[in-house]
Amino acid sequence: MSIFPAQNDSFYANELVLTSITGQDVDIKCTTGNVKINGSVPGGGGGGGLPIDGAGDITLNTGNLTVLGDGIADGKIQGQTIKSVSTLVVDGGGANITGGISSTGDIQTLGGNTDIISSRNFILDGTQVIKRTDNGGVVTETEYVRHVGGAIKQETNIFTTTNEFQDNLTVSGVGTQFNVPQGSIGSSTANISTQITCGSVSVDNGAAGSGQFVNARSFGFKPSGALSWTMEQQPVTGQVPDVLQISQAQAFGGGPKYIAITSSDYNPQSDQPNIIIDPQTQALGGKMYINTVQLGRGIDPRIESAPTGPDNNDMKIIIPNNSGQIRFYTNSTDEKLRISNNQINVYDNFYFGDYFFLPQQLIYAFTGAVIDDNPATLFNNNSTFFTLANNGATGQSLAGTGEGFYKLTINASASSGGTYGAFRYSCDFPYTTPNFSVGTNIIRFEGNFSGADYPAGLAKPDLCGFGLAGVDFKLCWPSVPAGTETYSGALTLTKMPYGV
Repeated sequence: MSIFPAQNDSFYANELVLTSITGQDVDIKCTTGNVKINGSVPGGGGGGGLPIDGAGDITLNTGNLTVLGDGIADGKIQGQTIKSVSTLVVDGGGANITGGISSTGDIQTLGGNTDIISSRNFILDGTQVIKRTDNGGVVTETEYVRHVGGAIKQETNIFTTTNEFQDNLTVSGVGTQFNVPQGSIGSSTANISTQITCGSVSVDNGAAGSGQFVNARSFGFKPSGALSWTMEQQPVTGQVPDVLQISQAQAFGGGPKYIAITSSDYNPQSDQPNIIIDPQTQALGGKMYINTVQLGRGIDPRIESAPTGPDNNDMKIIIPNNSGQIRFYTNSTDEKLRISNNQINVYDNFYFGDYFFLPQQLIYAFTGAVIDDNPATLFNNNSTFFTLANNGATGQSLAGTGEGFYKLTINASASSGGTYGAFRYSCDFPYTTPNFSVGTNIIRFEGNFSGADYPAGLAKPDLCGFGLAGVDFKLCWPSVPAGTETYSGALTLTKMPYGV
């Protein structure tokens, strides 16, 4: 029998075994058409390969299906769906899939330089992207965003590297916090709706300018857990909104509760603060402790008390130069007291205890007074107008100044004929507005006289007064019955509070 079957003959067997007579590979060829398996042509490719093109399945019970090549152009597995019930391993090349991958197991790349690349979106139906680390069989899984120090929504997120956000960073929700226990936060603006809890805040962007500031309605200070001081500006009922208020939250009493301003050499163990502001209570009012209060700018008056030395219990008001003055005014801007370099001016009532003391001086300059026993009137209580030396007011009369005890003085020059030299006269002048009858004798006021030169036998002059209602006063010279020489000078009437 021939080893070659006849045309249209069939093999009936459970197994077809081909043995090469040369010990080489067995090649099944058809010189006039295709070799079909189960009625299907197993591909039309060439090049020594065995392409499989069919509608059925290829099942390997054991072993692997290996496709050699670069995994892209030749030697590829192509289909609408490649499904793995366990692990799909792509070793060496890559997986170029135009359809989709469905796997109940893992999709894993091997080696340090292999990637999974998607030309479109990466869609995650799960909840996390995990970084898995195998350390000698000990596998640790970490949320990938935590592994790289990225931003996440969870309130427990911890940044471990430098992070830069190109848009707003918002932390919101009841009880949420943004904590930075180490490092720093850099931002052009930060909008915190509730509060910031941190070790320190530095407003320093490295450049001087008006943009370095902190805007806030209230700053609170809590050195021991309980609120101690607040510095705030807010619309409080009954107060002006544009008021910066520094408030003490703890009750008055106990330990010190004040604002201390200190210098760079201050030692809290031994020194007192340079300035202390103590609010105390509403009933007690506030206090300030300070050694010097400088008024104005530059070299100006100051109030000071030496911190040490023999005069440390004294208060000094210091004027820096000879032209400076200390002035006291009422709320109507009336000046009451002036202290200058070499004098003190009192412009109103002055008391020593309950003793009222206010001298008033009237000044009158005269000319042409005659040296005679009955000369013309020197001054009148109504019609002669004086200047009040206290404040420079003019048009003042003796009657207007009022009754009282006066001291009268005359300081005169030499007489017109030279017979009498310059002289001074003074007398006590208790003034009461008189009510004489016409023709009443002259009333003389005893006085004191001192002259530079005068004739022998001259009797000292006296102040004389007579008249009705409007009283005339003159200086009478009893030893000169018919004199003609005149003199000029200044007359003062100084009213002193000698009586009641």
